[in-house]
Amino acid sequence: MRFFVPLLVLVLLAGCVLTDEYGNPVSRKVVAGETVFEAVVPLTVVEKTLKALVKGSVYESGEQVSVFGTCLDGDDQPLNGTFASLSSWYPNGTVFFSNVSMGELQQGYYLYTGAMESVSGTYLTELTCHVNGSAAVARAFGEWQNPVWVGRINETQVAVANVSYNLQVLGQNVSDQFEITWGLIESVNTTINVSYTNLSQQIYEVGQIANNSVDRNDSYIVQLILNLTSVVTPPANGTLVNHTESADPPIYLKMWNIRVDAFDGSRQVSYPDVTCMINTTQTTTPVQMTVQGEHFVYNEKVLYPSGDFSWTVACYWL
Repeated sequence: MRFFVPLLVLVLLAGCVLTDEYGNPVSRKVVAGETVFEAVVPLTVVEKTLKALVKGSVYESGEQVSVFGTCLDGDDQPLNGTFASLSSWYPNGTVFFSNVSMGELQQGYYLYTGAMESVSGTYLTELTCHVNGSAAVARAFGEWQNPVWVGRINETQVAVANVSYNLQVLGQNVSDQFEITWGLIESVNTTINVSYTNLSQQIYEVGQIANNSVDRNDSYIVQLILNLTSVVTPPANGTLVNHTESADPPIYLKMWNIRVDAFDGSRQVSYPDVTCMINTTQTTTPVQMTVQGEHFVYNEKVLYPSGDFSWTVACYWL
């Protein structure tokens, strides 16, 4: 008679992990003498996005540079424990400065200040945002510029300022030269007026002598003298005519003007019936005044202090 003995085989599967229906690992515990299996649900880790931003501008050599940057999360909100550094490169690509700490204006907002270099061109900038206790960083790239045209504007301003100064100096020199030239012209005018008066007197006297000594119809010399006397006013005959004067107050180195009106009783008279002569501190002999309509006028530049300048006018019947 044969007997069959049951064989119990235990198969161990190495490396197998028990999970629940959602794939979560299951742990085995013994509670109150009973075996309990419990799913282990991992905690969800919430990560914040870190982003960087940097801004630059245009500057001229020596000007104060201000570079602004931010280190914020994905919602543009500050993160605790952030700090920022800045690096910059010259226009040719060589390093200007590297990893310079930026000042914190408020949480998440940073500022770098420094002097603009004299090298013209565009400078690359790199802002790096860091988080304390973390290797995470965020970078942003920007630029600032020192363009050639900024220097040219400054050179133009200097050139315009120099031109303005030179024009002022030139204007002063022209004014000074004008005063000197005008004084010389007035001196010449005075000499011409005196010479004209003397010449008129001499021609008239010669004409009178010639008329008394030769036959005017047969003398060619007398005819020439008569032609001269026809264009030159003869001197007054000595009979005074009443007159009124309207004169400017004399001012040193300024033109002085006077107007004279002659009267026969209440009737105004003028050239060719009357002539008026004037003598000033600056004339050595009386000068014939210029006829202007019914008036007689005269002007000259005052070369004496106002208190030392004076004049006299006399009008005569011709």
